[in-house]
Amino acid sequence: MSKVLSVDLTDTLMAYDNNLETHLPSGERHSTYYFRVPSEWASLPQAELDNRALAVMQKIYDAFNEHFRQVEPSDISYLAPLAVSCHVLTAGEERTQPWLTAGSPAVWEWTPCVNVTDTATYAKVDPSDF
Repeated sequence: MSKVLSVDLTDTLMAYDNNLETHLPSGERHSTYYFRVPSEWASLPQAELDNRALAVMQKIYDAFNEHFRQVEPSDISYLAPLAVSCHVLTAGEERTQPWLTAGSPAVWEWTPCVNVTDTATYAKVDPSDF
């Protein structure tokens, strides 16, 4: 059995500042993902639920950044998830299938839908297959 989470994500582009010789956030961006997770996640305290979702988002963003470095090796900027706020959808909310009308979280992302396993591995899926 599984549950669906609405995951409100805050992220940023970490751009390199040559004068300060460090990466700085370039502003916050907000988007929503939908995670199908093991049903046990629904009984976790909010902080633990958010931490697990953020760990999955970090893996997703690590993959984004690896791809972007392959395409543009001279760009040392990177994307970073900053925070998440999760909500376990009720049965009624799930029946409305909000992921079918959700937009893509970003221009580089093709789906807002992610299946997550017990071990926090993930697979992105088309909204119609979610």
